[in-house]
Amino acid sequence: MQNSGNGKNKEHGLAAKVLKRGNARIEYRTTGSGPGVVLIPSLGRGAEDFDLLATDLARLGYRVVQPEPRGIGGSSALNKGDTLNDMAADIAAIIETELLAPAVLVGHAAGNWVARVLAHDRPDLTRAVALVAAIVTRTPSDDIRASISGSFDPSLSDAERLAHLERAYF
Repeated sequence: MQNSGNGKNKEHGLAAKVLKRGNARIEYRTTGSGPGVVLIPSLGRGAEDFDLLATDLARLGYRVVQPEPRGIGGSSALNKGDTLNDMAADIAAIIETELLAPAVLVGHAAGNWVARVLAHDRPDLTRAVALVAAIVTRTPSDDIRASISGSFDPSLSDAERLAHLERAYF
């Protein structure tokens, strides 16, 4: 693992960093100091979803990490055959690199699966798990899965993608 700090996002005061894990790059941001909190976004969502919360948590005395999931921002795409355990290992590597253990894991929607798998695989890195708008089933229904996929399909019109977004997420 190799970590390279890459400056600051002046708008939110977040330090942008990249962690090399094997052949993969994992981009993440940090802010604040104190006990660690890792904010894990939902499927297909970026770290910026948590910018306001990260700023508030840092102001309250926490060191906040916002990883970019695989395929988002500067993070490498998932490889064929990668599992939730692989995604959790990305977060574990960040926690170890940033010396945050044990950290509170906050998993939003589908990010809850990554948080729970990490807590299972690496309890030594986990202080607590908070689930935000968590998906409680093992897999979404076929119609919701179709809308999730449709919301990311650039071949569809904006109106069709918006309809899929509204159906799957709102």
